[in-house]
Amino acid sequence: MENKEIITRMIVLDLLLTTKLAMQNSASALMEAATPEVREVFSNQFQTAADFHAMLADLAAQRGWYDAYDMETQMRHDARLAQWVYQMS
Repeated sequence: MENKEIITRMIVLDLLLTTKLAMQNSASALMEAATPEVREVFSNQFQTAADFHAMLADLAAQRGWYDAYDMETQMRHDARLAQWVYQMS
């Protein structure tokens, strides 16, 4: 694998995890919001994060970096990536 592709892949997968956490935090804040205006802000943040997550997941799937429906394939991808990172250190 080319270094640039590996780095891009790592960034996209990291963004996927970060976006998922942002969605969880927005959902928690939405449930605790005291006013309709605050709920709307958190609802919009949640929807924006969900849209971004879907875009990243589609990109990762198209590039063959992420396979949410085939655990064995995903584990092989992850193992190759871990091996590459280990060799770089």
